[in-house]
Amino acid sequence: MGSKRVGLARIEAMLENLKREIDWGVGTSFGGTAGSQVTGMKIGTGITAAKELAASDHNTIFEVDADSGAYAITLPTATTAAEATALKGWTVRLILTDVHATNDVTVVRGDTTNDSIIGNVLGAADAAADAMTIGSNVITFDASGGDAVGDFVDIVCYSADASNTKFIATGVVAT
Repeated sequence: MGSKRVGLARIEAMLENLKREIDWGVGTSFGGTAGSQVTGMKIGTGITAAKELAASDHNTIFEVDADSGAYAITLPTATTAAEATALKGWTVRLILTDVHATNDVTVVRGDTTNDSIIGNVLGAADAAADAMTIGSNVITFDASGGDAVGDFVDIVCYSADASNTKFIATGVVAT
């Protein structure tokens, strides 16, 4: 019986000899890379005051304007099994597009008893250390910490049931 191993060169040759084309039409997504999170996302309206996000805001990029005052953005929460199913995988990106020296914008959970927000903030060495914080189930664009235009946070619902909705957030602060 012969060897089952096939080298890379042989696989490439076999693929090149295929007489087919792959149609990467509209709606095709490539998971697993950081850049793919933005692919296919829609642009939402700018947020300038308190706002409750909904399941229908899935895959939306929102511009956040802190110049109008301090306010909170509330994440959706599941109260039924159907809502939980709809929220699993829910994703938004919030991008700070205008800052103010004293106005913090916070992102809070819809159900303050059962829901949770966890995550981390990434930043360059010269970025303000407290420009954004994620802790105690709250995400804060912190004006006194040096938040800047371009700071953003990606939020994903990774688990939900009829009484608990769990989000994970990855924040990136500008330099």
